[in-house]
Amino acid sequence: MEEKFWRNLIGTLGLGDLPDRWDRTHWPVISAALAARFATRSRDQWADEFAGVDACLTPVLDFDEAAADPVARQRGSYVIVDDAVQPAPAPRFSRTVLPAPSGSSTVDLTQILDQWSTDSPVEVS
Repeated sequence: MEEKFWRNLIGTLGLGDLPDRWDRTHWPVISAALAARFATRSRDQWADEFAGVDACLTPVLDFDEAAADPVARQRGSYVIVDDAVQPAPAPRFSRTVLPAPSGSSTVDLTQILDQWSTDSPVEVS
């Protein structure tokens, strides 16, 4: 990680006393310190704390959150097909138009799971 981003990360976390990150023997200590610090707040609290901080840090969103994200909406990263939100085709190039995704088929997961449960187990020798 570039020095600037690292300094912004540990500064915002209040972990300025970490050992030298370039020495691999320190990585378990650094990892534990980061994990402990991140565990003190929720994902959304940390996202608010890091808003506007150039630290290469972003929250992991579930599918619905990602589709509703303002940047994803602005970029057209998701499309609606047959009343279902789907990722838009990617990558997108300026001279190549990709077709829109097709509708999904309906799958009865209960039927599939029932079929699996009645199948004979596979023996491993």
